[in-house]
Amino acid sequence: MRLTKLHIENFRGIEKFEIDFLDQFTVLIGENGTGKTSILDAVAIGLSTIKIYVTVNTPNNDRGGLWILKEIQPSDIRVKIFDDYKKTVLPLGIHLNTSVGDKEISWSRMYIKRGEKHPKAKKEHTIWLDEENIGHHIINENGDVLQLGESYNNHQEDTKLPLIAYYGVGRLWSNEEINYRQRGYRLDAYDNALNPNYSNRTFLSWYKTYEDEILKFKKDDSLLRAFKNAITTCVEEWSDIGFSFQDNDLKGLLTIENEKPHWMLFGMLSDGYRNLIGMVADMAYRCITLNPQLKENAVTETEGVVLIDEVGLHLHPKWQRKVVDDLKRTFPKVQFIATTHSPFVVQSLKASELVNLDRISDVNPNDLTVEEVVVNLMGVPNKFSEENAAQEALSKDYLLKVNQLQKSNGSAEEILKELDKMEHEISDPAVRAFLQMKRLQHTK
Repeated sequence: MRLTKLHIENFRGIEKFEIDFLDQFTVLIGENGTGKTSILDAVAIGLSTIKIYVTVNTPNNDRGGLWILKEIQPSDIRVKIFDDYKKTVLPLGIHLNTSVGDKEISWSRMYIKRGEKHPKAKKEHTIWLDEENIGHHIINENGDVLQLGESYNNHQEDTKLPLIAYYGVGRLWSNEEINYRQRGYRLDAYDNALNPNYSNRTFLSWYKTYEDEILKFKKDDSLLRAFKNAITTCVEEWSDIGFSFQDNDLKGLLTIENEKPHWMLFGMLSDGYRNLIGMVADMAYRCITLNPQLKENAVTETEGVVLIDEVGLHLHPKWQRKVVDDLKRTFPKVQFIATTHSPFVVQSLKASELVNLDRISDVNPNDLTVEEVVVNLMGVPNKFSEENAAQEALSKDYLLKVNQLQKSNGSAEEILKELDKMEHEISDPAVRAFLQMKRLQHTK
């Protein structure tokens, strides 16, 4: 499953916006207020329209269904201000183009005025994984137009299900207790998947339970190995992990150059480490839960879409520079759509992976220094450039005053005072000396 295109109209502060997504990583940059998080939220609303069915192991062999719908809120409608009043602008539209296998699929989420019929609000057939599955537009009583697709509708347990997840800036570490976890269903992996501020330690409860089952009953450890590999692949400083029943927490074998390897509790790590490891572990847990039939390949073979707001959040610059490559390597078949304010993240990208909402640029960030990324791609004024411009303007003003002094035959007291003051503000000794010579030429 891949998103290929997003088109938005009248969503929050965005009048119209369209973007083509890359297969693995697309990163949005721009000043605050340009709509980076709104674009991620729009994608999440569109993704939530997917309805997923899988076979559930029950005596009646019933199908379990999940529809992770995120509603469009009235506050999502764009507002225009006219003097002393404001007016909502409709229709609001979120249109997604998607590739599932060899099929191209598109659907829309709309918000229109009650009683109006939008051109897209007509019955359509959308082929998903087989010809029995159709999608169609409906208008509910609130005027919300959806195209519902029963995607991944199947009667076989070995069908691969897509990872769908959203990690917002509120993904803070949770301190809830780690309890044993009862056996669940594959669709449990979609619990709060598109809640950007949801943060828990479900993956730790799963790991604790699964490792305990393996130790006691000699069960197949392929899923445990898949989980471990995901963590150690993305976090190179951890060469191994295990669960400490004594401390009731995950431990990682911290292996740092020129230091002796030692085990460290997950809860003792810095916020940057915990948030990155927690995000990777949560994705790995969801992949394993969705596709246990893939065993040790559950993480590397699961496809899907993951949204990350501020991908370098809380990370040291050294990690910010490598986090994108680490995620690509750990989840090679997952499509990431992310935002960042970090020049170190931007510098690690290819030109095609970067979407700049402020300016058009085809420069390869890899070819720039961090300072050049900040100035040329992120639009932050260079401190030295600003100082040089100010000094240049001051020097020009000085020469103008000298010309005025020449016309006054060198006797204008006020001009002389101003020149004295300006000389103290000129920082370059060579420039100051040059200007003083010009002044002397007109005061002899």
